Amino acid sequence: MKGINKIKIVIVGLFVMLPSLCLFSEDALFDFDGKDLKGQSNSISLVNEKLPASPKPSKKEKRLPDVTLRILDENGQLSVLKPTSTYIDENGNRTNYYEIQPNWAAEWYVWCSGNGEWTAKKTYSYCHDKYGGHYHYFPPAPLLKYAGFFETSQWPSIEDFHETQSPIYFPTMEGNNKRYYYYIWYPEFALKVTDWLESYGVCNGMITSVMSVKIPGDLEELGPGNYYVLVGTTTSHPYNHYLQSDVIDKMKKIAEDFHKEYPKKASLKYNDFSLPWGGLFDIGPEGGCTYDYDGDGVANEPCRFWSKPHSTHRYGYNADVSYWLADWAWIPNDPAMYQALEKIFKNNGARVLREDKKKHWHLDFTPKSSKYYEEELKCY
Repeated sequence: MKGINKIKIVIVGLFVMLPSLCLFSEDALFDFDGKDLKGQSNSISLVNEKLPASPKPSKKEKRLPDVTLRILDENGQLSVLKPTSTYIDENGNRTNYYEIQPNWAAEWYVWCSGNGEWTAKKTYSYCHDKYGGHYHYFPPAPLLKYAGFFETSQWPSIEDFHETQSPIYFPTMEGNNKRYYYYIWYPEFALKVTDWLESYGVCNGMITSVMSVKIPGDLEELGPGNYYVLVGTTTSHPYNHYLQSDVIDKMKKIAEDFHKEYPKKASLKYNDFSLPWGGLFDIGPEGGCTYDYDGDGVANEPCRFWSKPHSTHRYGYNADVSYWLADWAWIPNDPAMYQALEKIFKNNGARVLREDKKKHWHLDFTPKSSKYYEEELKCY
């Protein structure tokens, strides 16, 4: 159609395995339409939300900008990542919903087909409690890391990324399809990020992108059951028993097998698994947790939120089982039972690590075909 200027945005995502309260900007509001999970059933869906039907846009409104998301796959090839859903409001503004893995770096580039100058402002907010399972707010979660603004595609070094407050103001840009590039490094913890790109000048309008930063697929929650009890829930992480569906079945089978062999013994105690959307499962100083952050070989610093010590528990394949039974019987005091339980773990497909200092077993069910197979076999 003639006489219509449009903006195109292309997002190129690069997965990077790097060492690694909803936040809102002052001039943007966003309703995530979700109630506080505390006090609700743990079976509440945290992932699958129904969107309202898109009303018919007014013909008087401007044409919607085009938006394309591309990711860099493991073979180094660019591929288009289509929105999981799209919503168009009555004014013709579009919101695209995407799923992106934690710790991805993304290249965005924008251009305007209009003949003249234009500029833009990028405002973002994020929510890490309802979606990511992180109900701790002090210190606040790290901001998005941003690098830019460039007239050519040039992947920045790690040192070029800086935590950046919202909103981010773009410089004055030329139209005529000239491209401009900037980069965002998403956190290693799961969350929902919403950003609004408001453009002004020969191209103008609003583009909204909602990024669900989560591991692929949907984890399932292990609820109360027979022959095991769930422990480890804290106010910071009230939902800590999420796993891949096949691992859920294996954990149930482990409890059943133990009960068959030791019917008079108390139930097993299942501690931390993964958070609802996976990603970093931080600990914080709760319970006297300490870690060696300065690398001097002594774990004498209080654990910090938004960082390690947990290196694993990110993909729904790890589960911690306490050395204590539900009646506080100490399993290592019975060597035969101790060895029998480890055999049950292995018979159900687990790789077993003994974390004696933490007084639990760390079970890993990561498939051999996974690129995380070796990485997941770690203590903590």
